Amino acid sequence: MKKFIKYLSAAVAGVALATVVALAGNAVGKNIAYADAAPCIKAVQAANGEAITFDGPNGNKIATAKMRLKAGCGDRTLVMKSYYAQSSTGKPHEGQYLYAQSAPQVYTDASKNCLADASKCKDISVAMFSPSCFYQVDIVEITPQGNNVAISRTGGDHDCTPTPTYSCVSMAAKQSGVLSATITDYQITAHNATYLRTTVQWGDTTSDTRVIPQGMGHTYPKAGQYTITATSYFHIAGQFGGPGKEVAAAPCTYQITITPEVPNKIQVCELATKNIITIDEKDFDASKYSKILSDCAEAPKQIFVCEISTKNILTIREDEFGTAKYPTDKYSKNLDLCVPKNITVCDLATKSLVTIEESQFDASKHTTDLTKCQTTVTPPAKLVNTGPGSTVALAGATGIVAAAAHAFWRRRNV
Repeated sequence: MKKFIKYLSAAVAGVALATVVALAGNAVGKNIAYADAAPCIKAVQAANGEAITFDGPNGNKIATAKMRLKAGCGDRTLVMKSYYAQSSTGKPHEGQYLYAQSAPQVYTDASKNCLADASKCKDISVAMFSPSCFYQVDIVEITPQGNNVAISRTGGDHDCTPTPTYSCVSMAAKQSGVLSATITDYQITAHNATYLRTTVQWGDTTSDTRVIPQGMGHTYPKAGQYTITATSYFHIAGQFGGPGKEVAAAPCTYQITITPEVPNKIQVCELATKNIITIDEKDFDASKYSKILSDCAEAPKQIFVCEISTKNILTIREDEFGTAKYPTDKYSKNLDLCVPKNITVCDLATKSLVTIEESQFDASKHTTDLTKCQTTVTPPAKLVNTGPGSTVALAGATGIVAAAAHAFWRRRNV
């Protein structure tokens, strides 16, 4: 409904009839002061003697007045309104249309001093339509008891009517039940015309008329393809003093296929937006949607943990840490526990000491018993006695061998 209404401009909000009280004068193009508001609400006259002046790039496009209050009048709220096709006497008639209205302005008692201090006089203004047609501009006081026109000005060509425009912009419908359809969208645009109603012909010789077409429903006698036609009607003003008339805009049409069964609705995850939406099952496209609604859920947060037994670092879902799947006695958030530890072992094949990672230890190849890498020196089995000299030499040789062996063991055990 909001879409439908937003296309109606201020100009087509409806026929606006001014609240008119006793007039102090009715000369065309002159100020018309209304007696009941006159004692308090005043306008500062411009150089041309008018209280309401017009300016703009193409003539009378904006109406402006500089307002003030008389002393002792308290606070007053004013709005300015512009009309077209108003009568020169200020009396309402069938062709009067509200064109635009300003926002309310509050004037205080202090504005009485604006003749001495121009900054205390507040302007009020409103947009106008083409100056080629007859117009009226009213300054209206808003009160709890009603609205009173304080100052008015009229002018323009009595024998012209602003050109009206009106049309249907778009319409859409869908099957909403067994053999039934509903209008889901209907939009119009209008200017210098008042929207009245819309008649919908359903394509099976039946029709309905409503002011707001959205939501209108219809049940067809059988399945098939139908053309829905919607025609909107408007009221446009006549020439000055003459009657207006009702006109019809060119219709909007929409073709709909009615099936014997209600379309099956399913909820899906829209992959592009990650939103869960409802679609007709026949419209399901695996490249655009997923029937797994969890695909629209946010990806769970991932963390690193150390698998204590293997010293491997794993990536897991944070919400799974501490569960039966990843218990805290087997997994840890302390990744230092997975830093490789070096140990010194005896390589059984080479009888040499080597440093390896603890995880590389193989009992068939290594041992932590470092003495397994010590080598025993065996003395000669038999010595030949060749005399005292030989004994001394042998003793010297034996001492040299022992010293060398001792040095070897020390070097190995360092």
